[in-house]
Amino acid sequence: MIWFPRRKADIFVMKAELEDFGRLAEIHAVCFSKAWDEQEIERLAAMPGAALWTAKLRGRGSAGAQGFVLVRNSGQEAEIITIATDRSQRRQGVGRALMEHVVRELHRDRVEYLFLEVDANNQAAISLYYSLGFKQVGTRKAYYSGDEEDDDAHHGMKSGGSSQGSDALVMSLDLR
Repeated sequence: MIWFPRRKADIFVMKAELEDFGRLAEIHAVCFSKAWDEQEIERLAAMPGAALWTAKLRGRGSAGAQGFVLVRNSGQEAEIITIATDRSQRRQGVGRALMEHVVRELHRDRVEYLFLEVDANNQAAISLYYSLGFKQVGTRKAYYSGDEEDDDAHHGMKSGGSSQGSDALVMSLDLR
């Protein structure tokens, strides 16, 4: 059984709607050097088995999405395609709320394993994943190019990276 303690009451996670895509593109553009526009987000969300979830803050009016996660379920396995949070919401529980929601949904759907990859330099994301029970199952050497400036859980922190690029850690969570 998967169990997580209650999260902050002001964060709630819901399926993204078409009107959210503009805000999601804004968040992605700030987080990743190879940003997705609204049309790309819409295309990816329409993939077979894809689910796009947003995190919003209760009582914050029209603030809109503060983060999002795109996951693809292929039956017994699922993969986090990307996860991103608004800079103002970093370390406020948004990423954790998104990940916990995805884990609960996939567990309910009887998915056995959840995979993701993360830049080896992204210590905040790696710590989050370990705290959720993920284990490192592989490494992709120099996966992220040295000019990448990605900044969230699926990719690396905007740390400048080395000219040789940085490794991607492949992580898995057993949901059985």
